[in-house]
Amino acid sequence: MSVTLDRIYYTAMRKYKMKLVAGSGGIWGQVTWIHQVEDKDVIGFLKGGELVVITGITNIGSESLFDYTEQLISKEACGLIINIGPYIKSVPASVLKLAEEHQFPVFTLPWDVHLVEFNREFCNEIMKTDQKSKNLCAAFRMAVFSPEKAEEYLPVLEDEGIGSDNRFCMVKCMPTLTEGEDGVDITKLFYDIRTYFERYVNKIFDKYVIFRKNHFLTMILPASEKSVIQNMLQEMLSFPKWQDGKGSLTFAVSDLSLEIKKLSQYYDALTWMCRIEYKEQIDIGFMDELGIATLFLTTKDKKFLEQYKEREIGTLEQYDAENATDYCNILYAYLKCNGKMSDVAELCYLHRNTISYHLKKISEILQCDLYSTVDRTKYYLALRIKELLEI
Repeated sequence: MSVTLDRIYYTAMRKYKMKLVAGSGGIWGQVTWIHQVEDKDVIGFLKGGELVVITGITNIGSESLFDYTEQLISKEACGLIINIGPYIKSVPASVLKLAEEHQFPVFTLPWDVHLVEFNREFCNEIMKTDQKSKNLCAAFRMAVFSPEKAEEYLPVLEDEGIGSDNRFCMVKCMPTLTEGEDGVDITKLFYDIRTYFERYVNKIFDKYVIFRKNHFLTMILPASEKSVIQNMLQEMLSFPKWQDGKGSLTFAVSDLSLEIKKLSQYYDALTWMCRIEYKEQIDIGFMDELGIATLFLTTKDKKFLEQYKEREIGTLEQYDAENATDYCNILYAYLKCNGKMSDVAELCYLHRNTISYHLKKISEILQCDLYSTVDRTKYYLALRIKELLEI
């Protein structure tokens, strides 16, 4: 939840005759503040997300506006408003082309607009929305981390028109650096990723929260269609700072229609899910596609799962440990390949006859019938739990 450039434009277009002349693809960016910047040397102090206003009253005219705009783009400003008048009479074609190439919104504003009034109105709107956004984020964080305090967070949500009957989707993102964290400003990295995400979320949702905890970003969004979430996350995967292959993003998506009281339960589940997906090289995973693994993720008492695993394959694990065999992995490969011996042999780099010998030995150790659907199911579940517990 934030003040977006399209929201300011919608009001300013009608009230102040502001026009969008280039870079419409970036119109969904978040506006952190509005600054009047007449000196190129001041651009270096921008933090990112600012909507910049220029009149050209100092030494910046049409001839140097290209360099000025290029610097704004490099500082990740969210847009530029050019006050058309005696100092800048029109927007140069080179600036328009640059803005289109970078999807950097450029607007024009008539000279008779009082900039003080313009800035005051929208800066006040930014401050009010920022406070509401912080309150909303705090309420959702409480719902996630202190669900028993409903009497504290529900009134805040209700003030924003969000009741206990509303439904949500939770998305967790795990950014991973391929070259480690040495020399990387992690705080800045997460800020950049979050800002990038907001551009896409703003296209779809008015009220949402994104927050960081440890090495994860969590998004709580209104309940949506699966295709909407899928397409949004697919776009987010192209985080531009990682186009050189220095990192990757892994997304885990909860059920798409969660009650507020279930957010806490799914928060921890999505943490495990991200780790599973990263190991299995999956970029975007939906909980409804996990099958048996869902039982593991949504079970808070992991001791129960540990006990189940121990009961079903504990003797096989012990045999492997004492005899330096790999029977657990061979059995798991056999079950994942649906008993197709050629596939099992290829997966384990062993001859089919060797696989047959090992499976016979496994049957003896477990005292089971590997042709039995019941036995196959319980051993597959136990081995899947073993795999998940080791992540």
